[in-house]
Amino acid sequence: APLMRLEVTSDTVTFKVGDEVFEAGPKSAVRLTGEEFYSVHNDADGDAELVLMSTRLADAPFEKQEDFWPE
Repeated sequence: APLMRLEVTSDTVTFKVGDEVFEAGPKSAVRLTGEEFYSVHNDADGDAELVLMSTRLADAPFEKQEDFWPE
């Protein structure tokens, strides 16, 4: 599975990884293993900045899950 790391550099964003929802602010890093579906939202009024780093796979799998983010 691909490995991804997201670093929040400004403002606060909301992550959903599997069933867990949490906020991450500046200087926070979130490591994603690809085992769970994940999403990130900027619910603040200002702009948020993230740095995304991931491994490259020659044949990356793709899955989509409808209605993943709660309303």
